[in-house]
Formats: sequence, structure tokens, C-alpha cells
Amino acid sequence: SADLVAKKLNDQHLVLCASPSYLERYGCPQNLQALSQHRCLMAWRGGSPLSWRVKDDNGQEVRFNPPPFHQISDGDAMMDACIAGAGIVQFPEALLRPFIVQGKLLTILPEFAPSPTELNIIWPRSYQLLPSVRFIIDELVSLADRNIFG
Repeated sequence: SADLVAKKLNDQHLVLCASPSYLERYGCPQNLQALSQHRCLMAWRGGSPLSWRVKDDNGQEVRFNPPPFHQISDGDAMMDACIAGAGIVQFPEALLRPFIVQGKLLTILPEFAPSPTELNIIWPRSYQLLPSVRFIIDELVSLADRNIFG
């Protein structure tokens, strides 16, 4: 739209993660079929679980709908449940990075990770952008320059 401005921040990488305690108890799935037999923590929105994006055995990106062990509509609650050993989640790697670095979560099945998705900021085109909007844009660009979102 000519009424909007967009700026790419980073590429966002989705990863599958589980806690070390979960993997010790249930094992690590070796493929998508095995993943369907695991305790998958699925995001819940609009009355149904959100599917995961993965690459299938042929390298094609597909929507994957494992049977949900839990359906949770709050991202923080999903991460907390995963860290506590309740199951496997798919989230942007940037959100899980602190827990991966701390050893609280481990990435699994990296060969099935989908291609990165562009993360953009979009704002209305204006000759005089409100200072508060300009501040937020500049802060998000600064965070992106430090790869906080990637």
C-alpha cells in the first residue's frame, strides 16, 4: 500500500524445543511421524490449535498438526510448561534463546526446521510522524541491529 512504510528487522527462525527432563523421560523423536507420538504443546487461537511449520521428508514446507497434548493460548505459559518438562513447543528461536543458552531447553529435529520468515515493522506513511511512533521504530530497528529478533 502507498499509505504504509515497511522495514525489515530480521529473519525469524522457528525451532522445536523440549526440556532435558522431557527428553530423558520420553526420548527424542527422530522424525515427524515419531513427533506425532509425543506430548506437543500447541498454541490455541480462535477455537483451534495453530499448526507448526516444518519441512517434510522431501524438504517441502508443510503445516504439521500433531495431536495436541495441551492447547495453551498464552506464549509465556507455553514456554513455562515446556521448561517444566510438559512437552515440545515450536517458537521463534529468538524467544527461546535465553533458555537454550541456560540449558533449560534443547532444540530438536533441526533438519525439519522451516525456512526463516521475514520480520518487518510497518507504520503509516506520514510527513510528520509522531515522536512516540518514531521512537518505537528507532528502538525496534536498534534491537534488530543487535539480532534480538533473529
